[in-house]
Amino acid sequence: MYILDEGRAAFLDFLRNLTPQVLLLSLALVIGAKLNFDKVDVGNWLHTLIFLSIVITAVLAGCANTTLFISKFAPLQQLRHDTHFVGPRYPESLKTFRAYVWSRKKDLLELVFIVLLVELSIVAIFIHSIFAASKMSL
Repeated sequence: MYILDEGRAAFLDFLRNLTPQVLLLSLALVIGAKLNFDKVDVGNWLHTLIFLSIVITAVLAGCANTTLFISKFAPLQQLRHDTHFVGPRYPESLKTFRAYVWSRKKDLLELVFIVLLVELSIVAIFIHSIFAASKMSL
């Protein structure tokens, strides 16, 4: 399995980078709990701007962390190198691509496992951020 062999460093980097995302989302939830989004109030523009900038930073950090981890997945890099997929306008390329991917079922299943791992970590980040924000706001 890739994350237990040559992908250990990428996997551990991915896990290390989850901590800032939890911190940013917790902070955003604490600030966002004090905002009233039912009405437009120009008086709290600074808090709203801070909230939105922290949320955008957290989303960008999550996207960067995820894409960095998945881009280091060696079988996916090999797939990009081996196939020259041009697009759906070229059905012979699509057939070749499907045949190549089907011949490497183990790598495909591992990629699905890694994507599920990423998705579960995102859910864990949200759950932990909500609990941390509720403890901070008490």
